[in-house]
Amino acid sequence: MGFHVYVGTLSCGCSVAACVDEPRYQKDTAKSVADMIAGGMTVERVYVPDGETVGIKRCIHKEVSEPLFATQK
Repeated sequence: MGFHVYVGTLSCGCSVAACVDEPRYQKDTAKSVADMIAGGMTVERVYVPDGETVGIKRCIHKEVSEPLFATQK
């Protein structure tokens, strides 16, 4: 059965953000995707089969003190 996920990837290639594409959370999903784009990420909608996960991790190329999203202070 699976599900769709929006994955945010930085220019260095690290996938660092994701949100599930579920119709009942349409506004939250739109905000999350907008935050990813504002943070300079490329966003891709991918299908995740049941039993599999999305490979999201902390970027090893960014400084730890740097905010991930543009809206974070």
